[in-house]
Amino acid sequence: QCGPVKQEYGIIRMLFKISLGEAFRKIKKPELILEDVIIPKDCPFVSNSPYRQGYDWLFKYERRLARFLEAWLKKHRHELIGEKGILCEALSNAYYHGHKKNPLLPIEVKVYSGELGLIVQIKDKGTGFVVENIRKNYKKSKNYFHLAGNGLRLSICSKRFGVFYNTRGNVFHLVYLFDGNIAVLAKTELRSEAHEKINHGASCKSSKPALKSEITCKEPRG
Repeated sequence: QCGPVKQEYGIIRMLFKISLGEAFRKIKKPELILEDVIIPKDCPFVSNSPYRQGYDWLFKYERRLARFLEAWLKKHRHELIGEKGILCEALSNAYYHGHKKNPLLPIEVKVYSGELGLIVQIKDKGTGFVVENIRKNYKKSKNYFHLAGNGLRLSICSKRFGVFYNTRGNVFHLVYLFDGNIAVLAKTELRSEAHEKINHGASCKSSKPALKSEITCKEPRG
């Protein structure tokens, strides 16, 4: 069980305060290998889904995403998908909190692969939240889990994955480093949104087209 803890490496466990550009440098030579757009309303009914009504899209898509990531993360699948999975919670939060359960709004998912690791990005169209307030409340142990919810609790408790958000709080990032040393992310500093965009354009180039889908509840290509 993960309760309020003391700071490690000057951060709050694995909820990092870094920019996408910094994360790109940590995984080294990132390439965009998957770009999906999920529209929940377009996803068909799934009879074997254990999730509540309206979340069939999540059950189907998270498994599609897990299959795509299997070459790198198969042994950590249990930590990523399912009711207690980090990616499951991030997708659910985008739909529930970001979009207020509006099934017409798109959720964007991107996967970047580098020489030293992977980044999974999940973006919603919502107003976001004040990330720094969550961090401060956690450090002060002020009703953290009530305010942040299960998704952030799972992210902070993870020992294998680093998690960070953009400053607006509507873009989730999961970082996996192949050597397991995610503590190196703590050495980075927060960059401005403008700097982040510059870094993205300059440092992330793809030598091949990313797998792209607009109705991602379908089976993956290939």
